[in-house]
Amino acid sequence: MNSIYAGKRVLSIGARRRVLEALTEALNRQGFSAVWTNRHKDVSFLIREFDALAFDIIAIGRGVRPENKERLKQAYREQNPDVTIVDGLAPITNLLVDQIKLACLPDDVLPVRPETDRERHLVIETRESCHLTIKHYTLNWLFQSKETVLVNETVDAGRHKFPFKRSGGRNFVTVLQDGIVTGVTSL
Repeated sequence: MNSIYAGKRVLSIGARRRVLEALTEALNRQGFSAVWTNRHKDVSFLIREFDALAFDIIAIGRGVRPENKERLKQAYREQNPDVTIVDGLAPITNLLVDQIKLACLPDDVLPVRPETDRERHLVIETRESCHLTIKHYTLNWLFQSKETVLVNETVDAGRHKFPFKRSGGRNFVTVLQDGIVTGVTSL
């Protein structure tokens, strides 16, 4: 368990109970203090029952209607200007955990933005030597997900290219440097 995540308080708001339960369990195993609610349609209830001052991070799932999401973001930022709001990319537990870990990135660590080039490579630039892990998540039209570790090796500082093939459906990439999530993107 990485100490930068220990005790960080997380509220997850979404539509699917199973996804929320799995996410909360995974976060708590990683040292976070996480709770969830699926009462995403009742914005007044959420604002009244879950004060943003009690949380470091509030994760909002894709199943929350855009107008409710905006009302929640505005109200929670008024309650606690320091709260970090995370918009869930997909109902994939490990991807959501990585997004929340990225929200905890220390100020002295710069985030990494994975990109693809024309030759179907994933391009990552590291600022220093590190142990680099790159995970590829996919989500098909049946909401079946898959996680593949593309890279798990020590690299020197610089620009690195790795073979990458998008799969059908939605594609996401997470970058970890020395065990710390430094990038999450949808490709």
